[in-house]
Amino acid sequence: MGPTVKPPMGVGSLGIRTGSGADKAAFGNQVDFAGKPLASIASVSFWEFTTGENRGTTQAPTPDNLASVAMEINPSNGAQTFSTLNYVPHNLPANVWTKVTADTKDWWLSGAAGTATGCNQTTYCTLDEVKAKLPNATLYTVQVGKGRDNAFSGAIDALQLGATTYDFEPFGVIEKTS
Repeated sequence: MGPTVKPPMGVGSLGIRTGSGADKAAFGNQVDFAGKPLASIASVSFWEFTTGENRGTTQAPTPDNLASVAMEINPSNGAQTFSTLNYVPHNLPANVWTKVTADTKDWWLSGAAGTATGCNQTTYCTLDEVKAKLPNATLYTVQVGKGRDNAFSGAIDALQLGATTYDFEPFGVIEKTS
């Protein structure tokens, strides 16, 4: 369960917490996505709630300490069989729900696929650019979570992948298609 501030859909949200920069949290689904083409993901959006504590202090600001969406993929470009495609939002306001539309140039790939495509933690790409550079990529999983960098307390709700929205509720995830 997420924050007490009413989420954008329903009554629940996916609360995400990590105690330190050594911790990682991930909540994902491989059943619905394994083997599907990356190209089938037309768009990605979600709502995020972050606290003021996640933003750091005046002396040590961390405005990009946020939860993210990650897709484990098979890049299908030779010997590479695994990479993580990551989207991390930037500088969201604290203590309110903010809709994040992941159509910006903030996607990056891990490992050799990041090096080969030029879409890495130094040079971000759009989702469309990643799909164009890896036209045969397939999905393993789609997940939301928080990586290993800083402690975090926040929530995600209404993850939308194309026409399907995943509403995080107290007793499970409700899939809605528009």
